[in-house]
Amino acid sequence: MILGPDKQKLSKRHGAVSVLAYKDEGMLPEAMMNFLALLGWSLDDKTDQMPVARIIANFSLERINKSAAVFDVEKLAWLNGAHLRALPPEEAVRRVRGYMAEYGPDPAAYDPEWLAGVIALFLERARTLKSLVEQMAYFLSDEFPFDEKAVEKHLRKEGAAEMLEAAEQALAAAPDFSHRTLEAAMQALVDRLQCSFSKIAHPCRVALTGLQASPGIFDVIACLGRERTLKRLAYARENLCARH
Repeated sequence: MILGPDKQKLSKRHGAVSVLAYKDEGMLPEAMMNFLALLGWSLDDKTDQMPVARIIANFSLERINKSAAVFDVEKLAWLNGAHLRALPPEEAVRRVRGYMAEYGPDPAAYDPEWLAGVIALFLERARTLKSLVEQMAYFLSDEFPFDEKAVEKHLRKEGAAEMLEAAEQALAAAPDFSHRTLEAAMQALVDRLQCSFSKIAHPCRVALTGLQASPGIFDVIACLGRERTLKRLAYARENLCARH
């Protein structure tokens, strides 16, 4: 018998019950097979993530569990993330592009090399294809929501507009947008203003992503490029920062 997290018999009230529903959520087939195998069997007392070939090669009736299994969606998501990170980078990008092609946005609308670089920024912490694509939203479109708490904390405080303007000027003058050049430009700005790096990075991060947390700020700036970065900094400075 398979139970829900509340230890009651698994039913529709526990959420998705169709395999296709988990496909919609961005679960990998091999992760789902791995998870389902572990509901009634185990290799040992410590191994969770396994390729399907290893499960088949090591399956034995002696290791079948006699007690009821719990269908833990959180464990499935964790296991899916582990399988996603175990894929070769090119295959991981192919899977994400395939998910986007079916559920949107259309990957053909973006430069393949650029899109692969953006995907790479999120793979390490991704748990599903769906969540990964959702996290990429502020790269894929210039229309994205701003977290109100992030805006209040980092953009509506005194001096934020001045910090964004200084960052705009420094980045506009940068000879290129390579990671190394961006670091040098921002460090020079920190030295000139005699402030901590976080006083510049935090408002810039919110202006560029709408969030308090994101991949590294230099990775974000490099992937957005000069034009989009400067436009977003200017928009936040003019529309979201407090007026003093």
